[in-house]
Amino acid sequence: MSPEEIFSIALDKYPGHKRQAFLDEACGGDTSLRAEVESLLKAHEDAGSFLVEPVAEWTDQFNSAVENPRSELQPGTRIGPYELLQMIGRGGMGVVYVAEQLEPVQRKVALKLIKSTFATSSVIARFEAERQALAIMDHPNIARVIDAGSTSDGQPWFVMELVKGLPITEYCDQARLEPRQRLELMIQVCQAVQHAHQKGIIHRDLKPSNVLVTEYDGRPVPKIIDFGVAKAINVPLTDLTLNTDFGAVVGTLEYMSPEQAGLNQLDIDTRSDVYSLGVLIYELLTGTTPFNRAQLGEAAIFEALRLIREVEPQKPSTRISSTDQAPSVAARRSTEPARLCGLVRGELDWISMKALDKDRSRRYQTANDVAADLRRFLDNEPVLAGPPSTVYRLRKFLGRNRLAASLSALGILALAVGTTGTTIGMFHAQRERNEKELALNEVQIKNAETTIALAAEQQARAAADVATDRAVSALQTLTDESVDRLLAAQPELTTANREFLNQIVSQLAEFTRATDNSSKARVVQADGLNQIGNLKAAIGDYTGAVAAFRESIAIWEPLCEERQDKPDYRRGMGDAWSNLGIYLAVQKQFADSEAAHRKAIEIHDALASQFPENISYQINAANCRNSFGVMLKDVKRNAETMVQYEEALEIFQRLITIQSNDSS
Repeated sequence: MSPEEIFSIALDKYPGHKRQAFLDEACGGDTSLRAEVESLLKAHEDAGSFLVEPVAEWTDQFNSAVENPRSELQPGTRIGPYELLQMIGRGGMGVVYVAEQLEPVQRKVALKLIKSTFATSSVIARFEAERQALAIMDHPNIARVIDAGSTSDGQPWFVMELVKGLPITEYCDQARLEPRQRLELMIQVCQAVQHAHQKGIIHRDLKPSNVLVTEYDGRPVPKIIDFGVAKAINVPLTDLTLNTDFGAVVGTLEYMSPEQAGLNQLDIDTRSDVYSLGVLIYELLTGTTPFNRAQLGEAAIFEALRLIREVEPQKPSTRISSTDQAPSVAARRSTEPARLCGLVRGELDWISMKALDKDRSRRYQTANDVAADLRRFLDNEPVLAGPPSTVYRLRKFLGRNRLAASLSALGILALAVGTTGTTIGMFHAQRERNEKELALNEVQIKNAETTIALAAEQQARAAADVATDRAVSALQTLTDESVDRLLAAQPELTTANREFLNQIVSQLAEFTRATDNSSKARVVQADGLNQIGNLKAAIGDYTGAVAAFRESIAIWEPLCEERQDKPDYRRGMGDAWSNLGIYLAVQKQFADSEAAHRKAIEIHDALASQFPENISYQINAANCRNSFGVMLKDVKRNAETMVQYEEALEIFQRLITIQSNDSS
């Protein structure tokens, strides 16, 4: 890191006695670097600390703010045709004032000036670059540059339009904007970032305090400000030397892309801003960033950077459902927790996680792509984002599995959660060296998706003009796995056609009631109720889902007693118990959820032991442990969580080994 970055982090995160330990770590044995940082810290202390003094709030009532007597230039000072009125913001290097332009027109503006204490060549170069970056852009959602110059003693300054607004997250929370309204604002922000990219500018520090929302004619309008650490793409911003040193970290940790958290800042491109847009979307939906300030603040700086580079964040819907703050988060979005979680689950999860992908080649490639997918979501059109493919998740699984002996608890957790729900295709996939067989598996998966889509179409037709016996036949084709594949293959169903999903639930309920009391009919009833539970869960009706799974179990239990020669009956009952456990946990009925999970594990373990050659029974036993592990994690029983994930991992490793040996 450069001296300025170390100085800024030391001021912001390491007060008092903690600072020396941080400097030891950040500077290592570089005595010249340490001396330069300590010189900056001393100069700051000599000038008087402004970080402990209140800065006037940036609101519509900013004119009534108290003047800060410790600003470098006092109100009334003239700089060119501008008279300083009051200071409204300070950073480590610069000061922003409200000023009044006196000629040729009178108006209030914002004037930014380098603090004389920090007017080094590198800081001046950054300042000049920001000034030039703003000057070459012309977009209604980016603050405009009006004028620029230097004071008599050589301090550069520039004047921009005065944005009387609040950080976007604060504005949305105060106005209690619904998720739809928040996403409308983010579309404007994405379009402004795209404009900057087209002008050859990467912002590199997109965060709420740099995206202010102000109102024009009663309509909220976001404005991007502070291009102080912007990077040019093939466009010279200043004649001064402006380089980002190898090893320098630029940006704000909570909003920083994995590339920015690396050592090579020369490799930053526009997709870094796309990642930051993903963080803003995540925060507007959930009320927190993927890695919050507390998480990163508790870690040493290099550990915090590793978290950003390597650890996968929770999906937004998972974050909402797992936090104790869900009621207040939902209230600030004018909705209820269950409704908010249901809205975010699916497309908004996919959009957020695609923007936040660690691999930038899998990220949205432009800010316009993010805006377009948000618009598709708001217009009830299919979004381009989707969940990672089975093959991609398998490759991630295998890559992490090679390091299983050295993985931390967090790494194993991410691995196990990543394998949840990947039943279809898991036992078909081979190691990456066998590309031919992997390609064959892809074809098989596509064929399965086509079959499932046809089954769903048949199910819909059955309600209108097909006799009950054909409806029962169609219902029998809808297994637990096929419902998952249906929702993955047709993502528009989860939001765009919720009424259609409700219609399917009603049809399934009607078909299960229409069957007789034969064993075959009762199997159809039990399967149908399990699918009703899955579909109700997909549209956020968890209470209805739990009731359906309980009804399914009530039918399965006597069936299994009567026909002990039918292992698939026991499998169906085990699946119903597992699903019941999952959605009881979602409703925070943890004691009942634990009992249901243990029952599911008992059933699937017995089947796996009795039929060791049946791979699907083995996978069911592993997936039950994954689900149980998620529940145990939610109640902070970390040691037991690890036991479940390790047992699941052991089963998967054994299956992969068997498949590899069979293929060779």
